[in-house]
Amino acid sequence: MFHSLGARLPDEIQINHEISNNHVAYTDIRLMDIPQALIDKEQVILGEGIDVFLARVYEPRMELLPERAEIQINYEGVIIGNDGLVRAQLLIYGGREVTSRITFFVNHQPVQVNAADFIELQLAEGQMTLLDVELMLDELDDYNALYAIMMATGEDYLIQDNMFKTRTLLLVSE
Repeated sequence: MFHSLGARLPDEIQINHEISNNHVAYTDIRLMDIPQALIDKEQVILGEGIDVFLARVYEPRMELLPERAEIQINYEGVIIGNDGLVRAQLLIYGGREVTSRITFFVNHQPVQVNAADFIELQLAEGQMTLLDVELMLDELDDYNALYAIMMATGEDYLIQDNMFKTRTLLLVSE
């Protein structure tokens, strides 16, 4: 499947050497209750009789949306960038209550988000975040691939061992 993470197994890497970790995390995350309208949309997708919250524990919802767009599920449109500046929104809910890191990619290369190397957050059951994201890119082609990947950090992979990815969206530079 194109841009699918597919079947994955957790693995540990043991580094027997001193390394420096100079990466900067963006952690200014505000959680809020998931609106009933969004829960209703999920229910339609999952089908009657499926517990939305239980289903999303195993597969969190991650959506990239245009800046100031209405909250929606399965967005497949375009994100617009101007002069190397890309503004969008990241909607996330579900998953287990673990610490996760989200890395953004443009044309399959990691890029900084909100002047940091990645976003670090911990979600809570029944809560979501709608985060404004800003990507400053030195070089941007006319047409680009944009997506984000989330995975648990540290030993939290023992609780939630999968990685999760947004849809790959077309990022158009104007």
